[in-house]
Amino acid sequence: FPKVVSWIITIWIFGSLTIFLLARVLGGEVAYGQVLGVIGYSLLPLIVIAPVLLVVGSFEVVSTLIKLFGVFWAAYSAASLLVGEEFKTKKPLLIYPIFLLYIYFLSLYTGV
Repeated sequence: FPKVVSWIITIWIFGSLTIFLLARVLGGEVAYGQVLGVIGYSLLPLIVIAPVLLVVGSFEVVSTLIKLFGVFWAAYSAASLLVGEEFKTKKPLLIYPIFLLYIYFLSLYTGV
């Protein structure tokens, strides 16, 4: 159990560092602590879909669609919180790496 928790925290810290660096390169005025918080709090959609996945887990297509919806929702909300009004056109450039990070977190949960 401690190895799993330390691995998740390590991925969260270094994934957030990557998102922070990318956001700064794109011209965003964000702090590393802000990125850590946003990445952590934007996991909420994945936490919301977890009980739903327990119910519809046997239906593979529905389960996959719910997972994709949750990850898109989480990535979009995180990117929206990190990108200012003046950089709205660059949001897709930030959504993609956040999406990959959340896919990884979801794969840790589901074991895929």
